[in-house]
This record gives sequence, C-alpha cells and structure tokens, in this order.
Amino acid sequence: MRRIPPEDAFAEALSLTGQQRSTALTAAAVRWAMSDPDAAMTRIVNLQNRAERQSIMRNVLTNMGRNNPDKALELVNLYAPRDDNLERQVMVVFARSKGVDALPAVERYTDRTGNTAALGALLGAWVRQDPQGAIAYAATLPADRQTSVYQAMAAYYARSYPEQAFDWALNLGPELQQVRRSAIASISHRNVELAERNINRVQDPELRDIMIQRVAQEKSQHDVQGALDWVFRNTLSTSKSRQRAITSIARQVANTNPARAARLLNDLPAGGIKENAKRSIAFTWSAREPDRIEEIISSLNLDATTAQRLRNRPRPTGAVRSSPGLGIVNGR
Repeated sequence: MRRIPPEDAFAEALSLTGQQRSTALTAAAVRWAMSDPDAAMTRIVNLQNRAERQSIMRNVLTNMGRNNPDKALELVNLYAPRDDNLERQVMVVFARSKGVDALPAVERYTDRTGNTAALGALLGAWVRQDPQGAIAYAATLPADRQTSVYQAMAAYYARSYPEQAFDWALNLGPELQQVRRSAIASISHRNVELAERNINRVQDPELRDIMIQRVAQEKSQHDVQGALDWVFRNTLSTSKSRQRAITSIARQVANTNPARAARLLNDLPAGGIKENAKRSIAFTWSAREPDRIEEIISSLNLDATTAQRLRNRPRPTGAVRSSPGLGIVNGR
C-alpha cells in the first residue's frame, strides 16, 4: 500500500475525531516535520484546539530534537518562547544527541535558566565515550550544580564502566554522599559479583547494608541455605543488615518457591529476624491468595497486629495462584 505524503495525511486526519484524530495528526506531523519542519509547524500553529495544538507541537519538536536539534531549538524559540518545559525537553534531547559538541549551547542554557537537566544528559552521553574527560569537566562545576549533574552522570557511568564507576563513587567527598550511595547501590543491583568483592571497601554502614542485601538476594535464587549461611557468616553484616537481607530473601522465595519459604522460617532462630521474615512471607502470600488470609495467619502463627494489618489490606483482583507452603510451617 502506497504511503501518502505527510501533508495529505495531516489533512485527512483533520476529519477524524477523538483519540484516532490525535494519533493520526501527531504521526503525520512528526513525519512532515522530518522533511519540511517550517511548513509542518505553520500548519500546526493554526489548529484551533489549544490543547491539541500544544500536544502535537510538543511531540513534533521533541522528536525533531533527536535528528535535527538545532532546527528544533530554533522552532521552540519562534513558536513557544515561554514554554520552559518544552525548551528543557528539547535541550535534553539535543544534549544527548550531540554530546560534548553541545557543551557551549548547554552551558548557555544552564547559566540562563539554572536548570541542569540538559547538562546532566550531556555528561551522561559524554561519560560513556570519555569517562575521564567527563569527570574532569564535572569537577570544575560550581558546588550547587555538581550534585544533580553527578547523579545523572553516575547512572550512565555505572552502566557502562561498573568497575571504574565503583572506584570513582567510593572516593567522592562527603558532600556527595547521596551520589555515592545511589551509584554504588545501582552497581550492586546490576553487578552482584562486583558488589560482593568490594563490600569490605565500603565504610558507609547504610550502603554496606544495601550491598549485603542485594548479594544475599542474588545468592538465594540459586541456593537459599547458602544465602542464609553467607549472611550470618559475613563479619561485616550487622543485625540490621541481616534483618533486611533475610526479609528480602523471604519475600523473593515466597514468590518463587512458597514451600521453601515455609521451611526457611523453620531454619531461622527465634527473634526479630524470624518475625520480619514471617511478615514478608505473609504479605506476599496474601497478595497471591487473598481468599486464604485466615489460613495464612494460622499457618504462620502471626501476631495480632500483623494479622489485623493483613485482614485490612485491600484485596487485589485477578487469578489466584496456589502457595503450597501453607501448612508446612511449624510442622503442620
């Protein structure tokens, strides 16, 4: 089937109504702007419905920012000079597409508006190509810009160069503690082996707890008992980190292997860790089988407060799945 020219598709879409009209107009306008952006924008700005006009313009200009960012910015300044959100969106796309080549324009935008979104996007693209260059530049930024920019940059750095990013994040100053936590937590979720090798290098107890929890959760996917043994054997784990790790293991195993989750409770010593694991399993099971809440309460021997919270939870709709762990706890 022959595809009609975008300007004709746009004209035809004007006769439609509702969502069909909006979808067809946007698709035609985006295609039209790729070949003749000035003509497309002239037609768009003459649409009578303000909400429709703004929505199509936003879609066209942000899409254009991926392929023709200079023209997109020119049209933003011409047709929507007071739309700060649209300018920001186009600048972010512009920064991602051009990388370090966009730096002069992005610096001017950041100086003028104080908004660091485009600068963060630029550094995210830059750090994937040239980590040392991006980091050296970021270090020259004023302190009030560094935190938000480092957050954006750290996410890309962690995905592209996890080993280097871990070392970099670990050595950030105390004023960038949140960036360090965010980066290392992200790396730990993506690269559990790297996290396990480096737990002993981390002095921040909160971050170390997150790493222990993530490693234990990953280990439990293959060997629940081995994961439990690792948590209790790890000399760096605190009562708080052990509790978090085992609660996480319990929740995961309750979803994937309910019978094993029940046996897990029998393997835990009495106390706070076991009670938290019980609660985690109970809430996971009750989400799966809302009609068996009383059986879950009885089988897990839940305390009165947790039992009432379970009864008061909104019941999800949908298919009920079996949890064969019920009745196994406490030898039942």
